[in-house]
Amino acid sequence: RHLHTKTFRVPKSMVCVRNDTNVDMSSECGSPLGSDPLFQLVQKDGAFWVEKAAPQSSSKNLWLVVRDTPSCGHVLSENDVIKLGRCKFRVRQLVASVGHG
Repeated sequence: RHLHTKTFRVPKSMVCVRNDTNVDMSSECGSPLGSDPLFQLVQKDGAFWVEKAAPQSSSKNLWLVVRDTPSCGHVLSENDVIKLGRCKFRVRQLVASVGHG
């Protein structure tokens, strides 16, 4: 799997939207048709805050609660982030152990 990076210039409050595999920033007023709002960057008191895409939005969660999945599990991949309380762990490397015998 290839990791794509993209840099955005955000001079004011904006919404991050996804359209297929493309992610862009859009003005708060409207997002492009067919796009899924992911989150808002809201400028307050000289700082930016991350908030839900919209109060009544059907935006998808930015995280996955494993116990809520049908299989009660998730296949880990490198660069996955696991959050336990306030601690975050990033999967840096996956190693399969070879059995002896």
